[in-house]
Amino acid sequence: MGGSFMETILLLREESERKAEARRAEDEQRRRDDVAAREARLLADKAEAKERRRQDELDMEERARRDCEEARVGTQELMLMTRAFTKKSLVELAMDCAGHAERSEALHFKF
Repeated sequence: MGGSFMETILLLREESERKAEARRAEDEQRRRDDVAAREARLLADKAEAKERRRQDELDMEERARRDCEEARVGTQELMLMTRAFTKKSLVELAMDCAGHAERSEALHFKF
């Protein structure tokens, strides 16, 4: 009976060691899975951040293009208004000069 008892103890010990090894293997697998999941989240976050930066750059380029176009249109409007004002001023100046010339001629005739 002593041998049978020792065999039972050894079998229980071996079973306990197998269970402990299985738990260690499960724990190690769980750690590897956690690391892999963390790395996958990190990569996904990096890809998302990269996409956000790319989209932000596109948005900034679009805003810059619109701002540039608005500035160009504003400059053209300003140039047209300046030309119109200058032409009007020249016409008014010419009319004033013509008016002075007529008055001057009228004054010359009186003398």
